[in-house]
Amino acid sequence: MKEDNNLPGYSMNTVFEYVKRRGGSMSECITERYTIGYIIKGSCRVRSNEKWRECPESCLYLLNRGRHLIENHSNLDGVFEQVVIHFDGSIFGDKNEDGMTDEERRFERVVLSAIMTNTTISELAAQCFLSVSTFKRRFVARYGMPPHRWLLQQRLALARHILSTTSISTGDLAAACGFSNVSHFIQSFKSHFGTTPQSERRIIQLGQ
Repeated sequence: MKEDNNLPGYSMNTVFEYVKRRGGSMSECITERYTIGYIIKGSCRVRSNEKWRECPESCLYLLNRGRHLIENHSNLDGVFEQVVIHFDGSIFGDKNEDGMTDEERRFERVVLSAIMTNTTISELAAQCFLSVSTFKRRFVARYGMPPHRWLLQQRLALARHILSTTSISTGDLAAACGFSNVSHFIQSFKSHFGTTPQSERRIIQLGQ
C-alpha cells in the first residue's frame, strides 16, 4: 500500500493500493471505510450483503463498509491486477459510522457511487428521496462545497491515480471516471492539474 498526499480532492489519509496476483484465488476483504476498486486486468466476482456481482476488466466497483468475498479471474496470462482506493472518513465530512442514521448512510453511499457514474444532481437527489434544493443544501453542509465541484475534484483525482498506475486509454479513463465525453475530461484535467492526461502520463513515465 502507499499513501498519496499530493492528489487534490482526496484527504491526507486516503490510501491507494496496487494489487497483483494469480487469477482464480478467493480472498476476504473487511472494509472499515468505503473502497473503490478499478480492475486493470482480468475480472472478479464480489460478494457483499449475501449477493454476488460480476466486475469485468476496466470496471470500477464500490465496496461499502463490511465483509466481502472477492473471487479473482484472469486473462490468458493468469494475472489479476487492480488499483484499490480506501477512502478516509474525512472525505465524507468527518462523519463516522457510529450514530449515523439510515438516511445519512444512504446519502453517503449515493454520493460516493456518483464519483464513478455520469449521474445528474436531480438523479442523486431522487436516490436520496430529497428535492434538488434540499439535496444541494445538505451536500454543502456535509462536504463544504457544491456537489458539481466536489464530484469533479474526486473524479479527477481518481483519474490521475489510475492514469499513473495503468496503461488505460484516455477515452476509457474518461468513461470509467464518470465523464460524459473525452473532450470535457481533457479540458477539466488540464484546468485542474495544469497538463493534459497524455502529458501527465509522459511525465510520470520519465520519473520512473
